[in-house]
Amino acid sequence: MGKTAWKLAPGQWVRLRSGGGLLGKFGRITSIDEGGLIYIETDGCKEVATVREDFRVIRSRLAPHAWFPMRKTLPYGRYNCPDGSVVLHNRDYQPLARISPSGSVSTCLTSERIHYDSQEWFWGSATGMASPWRSDAVFKMCVEIMNDPVVFLRSVPEMS
Repeated sequence: MGKTAWKLAPGQWVRLRSGGGLLGKFGRITSIDEGGLIYIETDGCKEVATVREDFRVIRSRLAPHAWFPMRKTLPYGRYNCPDGSVVLHNRDYQPLARISPSGSVSTCLTSERIHYDSQEWFWGSATGMASPWRSDAVFKMCVEIMNDPVVFLRSVPEMS
């Protein structure tokens, strides 16, 4: 008896095959176009176009590890805006929260377009620090930033 063919659908978790040149080990199907390209969000990039041979479907509907929710909810960096405010953004560069020059914090819509003068990162290749799903220390730092971003940003001289 042969293997069961899986009908692909957005939301399914996949394990990427090695040697395909794709970034990451796991992914989630985000969409499938009419031409047969399958778009996957991975633990290594926001979204990539693939073909069926690039991955295998993970049968469990549970996320393989915590990277995906962390990628969306923890801060990756900050935008320094012309009005003096700071906007924290996630790994996909979607805004999470705005800190005004007076220190008030407000949430942002992920679709909000942010105009900024400069940008800094809390972790990743620009800083030499591992991702929060691979480092307890970085995870703790990200949680501290989200718990009290004003205090955190003032405590780091190069970020104030």
